[in-house]
Amino acid sequence: MNVRWCFSSSRRAPAHTPATTFGHVNAPSRTGSLPCTVAVVLPTLALVVVVTLSAAVAAGKPARLDGATHPAAFTRAAAAFGAVVKALTSA
Repeated sequence: MNVRWCFSSSRRAPAHTPATTFGHVNAPSRTGSLPCTVAVVLPTLALVVVVTLSAAVAAGKPARLDGATHPAAFTRAAAAFGAVVKALTSA
């Protein structure tokens, strides 16, 4: 399997060191490395969650301060959350 590794050095451990040998299987050590897809997807997902939750709070809190009931404020927050998720994922 060809996986492109991010943040890894060009140095690899020898194939027959005790840390990389298990029975007859020899695997290079890749400690501290992530595949590029994981290294890009996880921070992006975290950013999307933070932005959408911020939009929900920004819609729900003023509604509650204006005297809306909890269900009405929650509905406004949920609508804002959904709109931001749709806007971020459709790009």
